[in-house]
Amino acid sequence: MSASSGAALRFLQQARTPAYFSVTSVSVLIYDWFLTIDSELAFIWNPKWNLGTLLYFLTRYPTFIDTAVFLYSAVGYSIPPPVCNLVIGVSYWMFLFGILVAEGTPSLT
Repeated sequence: MSASSGAALRFLQQARTPAYFSVTSVSVLIYDWFLTIDSELAFIWNPKWNLGTLLYFLTRYPTFIDTAVFLYSAVGYSIPPPVCNLVIGVSYWMFLFGILVAEGTPSLT
């Protein structure tokens, strides 16, 4: 391996591009929440609670928890291995939960 290949490899290993994309996705998620909060308050929070309201909350708000966990794992420095394993496990289970709720919702309506 030449010196330039080694330098390029070190650069790629230290690149923080995935972390930047994670921060950008969080920004878009929060921006979307601010855009839709008026409609959500009018149509989801005020009416009588039903199955549709429950499904809305099960698909809408776990995304914020999942995104926070993923962002912590993407930009966190020096995360101890046990905490890293926990974060990865929580992220996988949240991802699975999101798929099950999103895919199971159409069969309930």
